[in-house]
Amino acid sequence: SAPAAAAAPAARGYGEAIRSLACARIAEVPGGTLLAGIGQRGSTARLRAALPADGAPRLAMAEFEGPYCGVVDALRPVEPAVSAAALRLGLAAGSPLRQGDQMLFDVTLPNWPAHLTLVHIASDGGVAVLERTPRQAAGRSLRLGTPQGSFPGWLADPPYGTDVVVAIASEAPLFAAPRPVVERVEDFAAALRAAVAAARAAGNRLSADMTVVEVVP
Repeated sequence: SAPAAAAAPAARGYGEAIRSLACARIAEVPGGTLLAGIGQRGSTARLRAALPADGAPRLAMAEFEGPYCGVVDALRPVEPAVSAAALRLGLAAGSPLRQGDQMLFDVTLPNWPAHLTLVHIASDGGVAVLERTPRQAAGRSLRLGTPQGSFPGWLADPPYGTDVVVAIASEAPLFAAPRPVVERVEDFAAALRAAVAAARAAGNRLSADMTVVEVVP
């Protein structure tokens, strides 16, 4: 039909605009009226400039400043998705967080059984794996970071700025061996790139989501 034919070039335009944007993970919300995701500072303006002038979708972008492009690039083979069947990650309390606030994360697993890896990357380039779970049931919802027993939870602390938290669901454990307690973002990005490649070569499904956490004094 004519409306369908008219919509096709616009949809292709969105895909090309999304793929052309460096250091960003963006997905088209079903229906084509909204593009959502995260990217380095200025991504919203660059994406808006790349979209067709007529009938462009709304943009819901969280932007960051920090050394995260290597991690974003490592996840490029893992298509971002916003469907109910995909992994979803959110900051329970909303952002910004003040120093000493609890960092609580709401995670919904994809619609297949998966191991979950939750990683915090600070704006100074320090990386910590917050959580590695055994295989979870398909579609399970989790709140991570709640203090209990001897676990005080995860507290927002300096450096101030925009941190990034990454959640990755994988059919098999993502990393063959535990990562260091703290490591540099360059080392983590290289390990993540290798882990994604190994999972794809083995035919294991992956799903990933990222969120920006702004930490203020």
